Amino acid sequence: MKKILLIDDEKDLRSIFKIFLLGIKNIEFFEAGDGKEGIEMARSYNPDLIIMDYRMPIMNGLEATKEIRSSLTSEKVPIIMYTGYAKELDMQEAIIAGCNEVVYKPINTKDWMQIIYKYIGIE
Repeated sequence: MKKILLIDDEKDLRSIFKIFLLGIKNIEFFEAGDGKEGIEMARSYNPDLIIMDYRMPIMNGLEATKEIRSSLTSEKVPIIMYTGYAKELDMQEAIIAGCNEVVYKPINTKDWMQIIYKYIGIE
């Protein structure tokens, strides 16, 4: 069973992701509403993949990524950062913070599937 943690402050987007991800066999899905909660969940659940929004209140995605990367248990988990604010998020800055990949919205379902499968090792 592969564990995916989605961190996004927009409940509607988390619900859409949840419906989408539940269609993948052998996936356990966890969700957090902000970066701080996401850090705690990453430490508790040791996910196989983290998908994180960039722009969130309390703690943005870059700050949360840096914190997750500083944790011994989460140093190798792939983190995909996504955003609708391409001008605000510099890809190089995200990679330096510890993201494996940056995805700019809008992105279609097929592309999300390819990205997720790439990181959790499902064909």
